[in-house]
Amino acid sequence: MRLHTYFIIGVLVACLTVSNLPAAPVTHSSQVLGTTFDDGNDTAPPVTDVILDGMIQGDVFISNVTVSFNATDDVSGVNATYYSLDAVNFSVYFEPFNISGDGQYTITYYSIDNVGNQETPKNTTFTILLVGPVAINISGGVGPIVTIKNIGTKDLVDAPFSIALTSGIYLYGQYRNGTISIPVGATKILRSFVVGIGEPTILVTVGQTQATMDAFVFGFLVIKL
Repeated sequence: MRLHTYFIIGVLVACLTVSNLPAAPVTHSSQVLGTTFDDGNDTAPPVTDVILDGMIQGDVFISNVTVSFNATDDVSGVNATYYSLDAVNFSVYFEPFNISGDGQYTITYYSIDNVGNQETPKNTTFTILLVGPVAINISGGVGPIVTIKNIGTKDLVDAPFSIALTSGIYLYGQYRNGTISIPVGATKILRSFVVGIGEPTILVTVGQTQATMDAFVFGFLVIKL
């Protein structure tokens, strides 16, 4: 151990004790938008999830879809998220956006953190099948009788439908669903057999269109109230 003392014009400037102790490890710290992080310890890319919001029947959206992303990075933070509808031209994500119109869509997306770690691009694919306007009429009889007319400008192809009796006691027929195809201007009649008793509201849904009828059910007879 050596003791060094330095004087400049008679004034003590520093007294340093030098020993052979090992040097402390050196890390590099960066600052982005007022947030300090240790980029020497951040080697993992962000993780991004996509959220698709819309009306879905089975695995098909029957409404427009709102797309948003949620990206996380626990060390340096997320710098930006990018997305593309053609896997070629990417845009920076700022806020949720809508996708409309029939078809199958594929979104490619990824994020980058504040030290440049890039996530491997991910893909999500979904289908939109919009159901055009229909006119629905419900009447009673031997089970509920539902008349559906396509008043839109395109044929309905495998449009989802459901018929539900909201209350009562039933041995059969409280709920029915399926798909229906109706050409433009045409009408189709659905007869739903039921056995039970109650005073339900009968709810019919075709795509996004709904109609209701209050009824009295006794056995297999449905009477409109």
